[in-house]
Amino acid sequence: NGGSASSDMTKSGAVNMVETANSSAYGGSGGYSTDALGGLGGDASSSLVLSSSSGSYNSGNSKALGGTGGGSGSGNGQVAGNAAAGSAVTNDAGAAYSSATANGGTGGYGSGVGNQGADGGTASATSSASSTSGDYASASATQNGGNGGNGYDGAGGGNGAASSMTNAVSGSTTGYLDLDQYARGGSGGNAYGGGTGGDGGTATSTVTTVNGTSNYLDVQTRATGGSGGYGDQQGGLAGDASAVADVTASGAANATGSANANGGSGGSSGAGNGLDGGAAVASSNVAGDGYVQSYSNASGGAGGYGDGIGNHGGNGHAATATASGASSNGGDVYVSATQFGGSGGDGYNGAAAGNGAHSLMNNAVSGSTSGYLSLDQSAYGGAGGYSDIGTDGNGGNATSSLTVNGNLATYVDVRTTASGGGSYDSGNGGNAVSHATLQMNGGAGFATATASGGSSNTGSIGAADAFASVAGANSGQASASSVSSYGSGSNVTSNASAPAGSGGTASAATHTSVGTSVTPGAPSVGAGEALASAVLMPTGLGSGATYYGYGAFGAGYGGAGESLTYSGFSSFDFLALPTDGIYLDVLNFSTTGSFDSLSLNVSFGGSGVISQTFSDLTTLLAFISVDHFLGDAVDGLNRVVFSYSFTSSLVGSAFGFDYVLANGPYVPPPVDGVPLPFGWVLLMSALAALSGAKLLQRGRNGGEKLA
Repeated sequence: NGGSASSDMTKSGAVNMVETANSSAYGGSGGYSTDALGGLGGDASSSLVLSSSSGSYNSGNSKALGGTGGGSGSGNGQVAGNAAAGSAVTNDAGAAYSSATANGGTGGYGSGVGNQGADGGTASATSSASSTSGDYASASATQNGGNGGNGYDGAGGGNGAASSMTNAVSGSTTGYLDLDQYARGGSGGNAYGGGTGGDGGTATSTVTTVNGTSNYLDVQTRATGGSGGYGDQQGGLAGDASAVADVTASGAANATGSANANGGSGGSSGAGNGLDGGAAVASSNVAGDGYVQSYSNASGGAGGYGDGIGNHGGNGHAATATASGASSNGGDVYVSATQFGGSGGDGYNGAAAGNGAHSLMNNAVSGSTSGYLSLDQSAYGGAGGYSDIGTDGNGGNATSSLTVNGNLATYVDVRTTASGGGSYDSGNGGNAVSHATLQMNGGAGFATATASGGSSNTGSIGAADAFASVAGANSGQASASSVSSYGSGSNVTSNASAPAGSGGTASAATHTSVGTSVTPGAPSVGAGEALASAVLMPTGLGSGATYYGYGAFGAGYGGAGESLTYSGFSSFDFLALPTDGIYLDVLNFSTTGSFDSLSLNVSFGGSGVISQTFSDLTTLLAFISVDHFLGDAVDGLNRVVFSYSFTSSLVGSAFGFDYVLANGPYVPPPVDGVPLPFGWVLLMSALAALSGAKLLQRGRNGGEKLA
C-alpha cells in the first residue's frame, strides 16, 4: 500500500514584511500486482494556519494530492487515495492571501473481462483570509476529484470522483474581499479491449455570502464536470456541472459575483455510439448598496465521438445560465448571462456525427436600480459534429428573448445575442432569433438585438432574425442586426436602427437567410419602425437572370413633430462569373405622406456607385423606375452594400421598397400580388400595429397604383 501523508503548519506572531508559507502532502502510490489486487493509494492531508501582527503581505498555500491506486494484471484496480487541504491566513497589518488545492488520487487500473479500474479518490479543500487592517484579502479553494482508473483486456474504466463545494471559501476585511471557489469532477477511466469507459464525476460549486463590512466584495464560483472515459465498445457518461453565486453586500459596498459551469464531454467509442455531453447550469445573483456586477456563463458538454457505420457521435448538451443584480442606492448595475450549447461529437469510419445542442434563453437576466442598468443576454447554439464519410451533425438553434421594464432606472441598455451553431459539409446551420424589448418611463433607453445564423458548406444555412424595441423613453435607440453565411466566404448582413424619443415606440427589425424562396413585395411599416431584410442567392424570382440577392427596406416616422432619422443597410458577399454585369433593380415601392429626405447609397467592390438624396416623390420614382448597372463582377467574392437614411418630422410618413441584385434586369414571373417576403412574417408579428394609411405604390412588376 502507498503511505499516507500529513502536513500541518502553524505560524503566528511578528513575521517578515513579506511572508509566504507553504504546506504540501503527497499520498504514496499503491503497488502493482500481477494476479491480485494492487496496493491502496495513500491519503493526503495538508493544513496551514498563518497569522501575523506585522507583515504587509502574508500568503499561505496548502496542497494535498492523494496517491494513485495500485493496478492489477488480472483483477480490479485498487482504491485511490483521498485528499484534504485547508488554509487559513490572518494579517493584522496588511494583505492576506490564502489558497488551498486538493487533488483526489487516480484509481488503479484493472484487467480482464468482468473487472474494472478503480474509482478516483475524493477531494476536499477550504480556505479563509482575513485582514483586520482593512487591506486586500483573498481566499481561493480548488477541489479536483480523482480520475477513474483505466481498464484493459475487457475491464471497464473506473468512475471519476464527484466534487461538491459549498461555502468552502470565506474571509473578512473592511477593504477588498476576493473569494474564488472551483470544483472539478474527475474524468472516467478509459477501457481498452472491449470494456465500458468510466463515468465522469459531477461538479457542484455554491457560494452564498452576506457581507456588511467590506467596501468591495468579489465572488467567483466555478464548476467543471468530468469527461466520460473512452470505451472500445461504449464510452462513459459525462459529468454534469452546477455553479451558483448568491452575493449580498450592504453598507454602501460594491459587489461582483460570477458563476461559471462547464459540462463534461461524453465518452467516445471505438466501435459504437458516442455518449452525450453533460449538462451545465450557472446562476449568479448579486445585491449591493453601490456598484453591482453579476455574471454567469454556462457551457454544455460536447458529445463523444462514435465509430462505425450505423453508429453516431453523441449530441451536445444544453446549458442554462441566469443572472440578476440589484443596487438599493442607485449604483450602476451590470448583469450578463451567456450560455453555449455543447458541440456534437464526431463520427468516424462511417458513423454519423452528433448534433449541436440548442440554446434557448427567455428573460434569463434581470436587474434593478434607480441609476444606470445594463442587461446582456447571449445564447449560442452548439456546433454540429464532423463525420469522415457519414452525415455531419446539425448546428443547434439559438433564441435569446428579453423583455425589460426599466421604469425605475434613468438609463437602461438592453442587449440580446443569438448565434446558431455551425456545421460541416452536409449538416445544417442553426437558426437564430434575438428579441430585445424595453419599456421605459422617461429617461434614456437603448435596445440592441443581434442574430447570426449558423454556417454550413453544403447544408442549409441558418436564418437570422433580430428585433429590438424601446417604448416610453425620452431618448435612446432601437438597433437590430442579422447575418447569415456559408463556407465559401459568402455572407449577407442587415442592420437597422430607429431613434427613441417623445415617449413613443421605436423598433428595428432585420432578417437574413441564404437560398430561401421569396415573393416580391414592398413591406408595410408602422410608426417608429426601421426594417432591413436581405436574402443571399434567393429562389422563386423566375428564370430571367441569376439572382445574387434580394432585399427590402422600410421606415415609418414615430415622433411628435421633431426631426428623426431612421437608417438601415444590407451587404451581400457572393461569387459571380467575371463576365457578369451586376444590376440593382427596385421592384416595388410604397409611401404614405411626405417626408423630409430619403438618402440611398450603394457601393460595389468598395467603391461608391450610387449616392442620392431625395426630398420629393417625383424624383424618387424616376430613380426607381430604371435598372442600375453597378459594374462588372470580379473573379472571386463580390460585395454590394446598399444603405438608406430616412429623415422626417411629419407624423404618419413612411416608405418601403424591395429590390434585387442580378446579372441582368429583373424579369418578373407571371404572378400578381404583393405578399410579404420570406422571413418577414416572424418579424412583423413582433412589431406594433401597422399603419392603415393609403399608400402610393410604384411596382416594376405591377405598375403604379394606390394600395
